[in-house]
Amino acid sequence: MFEIVYSDDIMPKKVIRIRPFGFDNYAANESIELLREIAEECLNITLRGFREITKIFTTKSQKADCNYVIYNKVTGKMEESKENFIIETDGVALQQVLAIEGVDATKTTSNSVTEIL
Repeated sequence: MFEIVYSDDIMPKKVIRIRPFGFDNYAANESIELLREIAEECLNITLRGFREITKIFTTKSQKADCNYVIYNKVTGKMEESKENFIIETDGVALQQVLAIEGVDATKTTSNSVTEIL
């Protein structure tokens, strides 16, 4: 049997621990080999996001040109958004990012020539 423990989503560094327990010596050796195989496979998994984007940096925008108008379902009125965030990345996946619901293509830019063309 294995015990699987993982860090919360709010933690900056994600950690998954897989621990075997309740094995005799023969089964323990087999479980160690199985854990090595699992570790090797885990190195090739993208848990969330895009494989091409390795890091993100978010900053709260203070610029008026980053504001946009949204519909408030509670009041039934159009309101200007006050809190907007700028997301900068290491790596590019412009086509995949633009396919995400809520991403404003008119305010999304890239400095990758191959992505733009």
